[in-house]
Amino acid sequence: MHIVGMLIDPSGKIDNASYSSVDEAITNGLATCDAQGTTATNEIKNESEFNLYPNPANNMAFVELSNQTQGNVSMTLTDLTGKVIATRSYNVTGKTQLPIKVNNLAKGTYIVTIQTNGVSSQKKLVVN
Repeated sequence: MHIVGMLIDPSGKIDNASYSSVDEAITNGLATCDAQGTTATNEIKNESEFNLYPNPANNMAFVELSNQTQGNVSMTLTDLTGKVIATRSYNVTGKTQLPIKVNNLAKGTYIVTIQTNGVSSQKKLVVN
């Protein structure tokens, strides 16, 4: 496992980036770790959990989410360099499908971020 740090300029380009192992970061005073060894992962369990399908996609993809409280949902599509490709905001109540048009995107991997009530959840989207 590694820690990755990036500086992204206002245009969305990565200005500088670095990585180190967790052990190196702790040794160099860049991180502290008081966790016990485990193979468990921490997953965000919140209102912004969503399904993304079809994945991979070649024409359209859909975000399916269930927001139990009425509110604003923000969807952001970024490439792997952090460049924002598209953003949309929706007012959502209950189960909803949000479309993502991908037929005009280059083949590759993108990140879909859903944010509700200040909490984010991300998934990778592969475009064929």
